[in-house]
Amino acid sequence: MKKITLFFVFALIFVSHIQAKQLKESDLIKFYIREGNLENALSVINNAKIDSTFKDSLAFFKAIVYQKTGKLEPALKIFSHIVINSQDTSLVKLSEKEIFSGLNKLDTSYSIEFISGILDSLTAKNIRKDFLFSLADIYERNLLYSEANDVYQTILTDTIKTDTIKILMKIALNDIYLKEFEHSRSLLDSILIHNPEADSANIFYYKALTYFKEKDYNTAQKILLDLYRKYPNHHEK
Repeated sequence: MKKITLFFVFALIFVSHIQAKQLKESDLIKFYIREGNLENALSVINNAKIDSTFKDSLAFFKAIVYQKTGKLEPALKIFSHIVINSQDTSLVKLSEKEIFSGLNKLDTSYSIEFISGILDSLTAKNIRKDFLFSLADIYERNLLYSEANDVYQTILTDTIKTDTIKILMKIALNDIYLKEFEHSRSLLDSILIHNPEADSANIFYYKALTYFKEKDYNTAQKILLDLYRKYPNHHEK
């Protein structure tokens, strides 16, 4: 019994020593990155003796160093590996943020392919939703409204739905850009009927916009007058 107790004491001391060493290495890496001494930061990262709990943190630090030295694509690959495989939720969120920031500096085709690759490997529905929204945003910024709507439909069927009305409103607006006016109006009416809490002012405005685009100015004017009577402070006034 005494031998077993001593074994556990020594084991705890050993584990504590490893954890303390890793904490010091982590602080040193952060210091070097903060001071811009990226070569030393990378040297500490590459020479660190790690266990599985510290591996993802070192990978994240390495990606940050790559990012700061202009090696954006290798950095993004490391961040994506963390997002897909890490159990550390805080590191996953940080990596997710760095991915979205980094992709803004790269061309559209690379960004679409990169996010699609992550989505093929992701299973966590809350994280999938973040990347699907990012993909839809890229499509919209490049006027690819049909592709954006396909992504929004995927969000509605394949993820945790916490903002259904917002997504349906985006689809309705994209339908206007696509000149799918009848479908947009039908969707807007459905939103209003089934969701009393929806932003009815914007729904009326979008409906007016569909008629205006069809050159049905009388109907558009009637809806807008009704909108301004009910919502005199609407931002599109």
